[in-house]
Amino acid sequence: MNHTLYNFIEAIAMGHLDYQGTAMIVRRNGKIFDYVLEGEPVSSNETVAEECLVDVISEISKYGKK
Repeated sequence: MNHTLYNFIEAIAMGHLDYQGTAMIVRRNGKIFDYVLEGEPVSSNETVAEECLVDVISEISKYGKK
């Protein structure tokens, strides 16, 4: 399991994110990097968009696979 996926699964387990909902997703160079909660700062080289967590988990589950 990659580090990004682990962070998302942990956040869902702790109740910070709702697996069937959406979250503000941070991308760097087009790849999912993290999520942000309301009021958290982001860097100028990061893009943030509200995305469906089911799709996010599916995408990051594929990172590192060939």
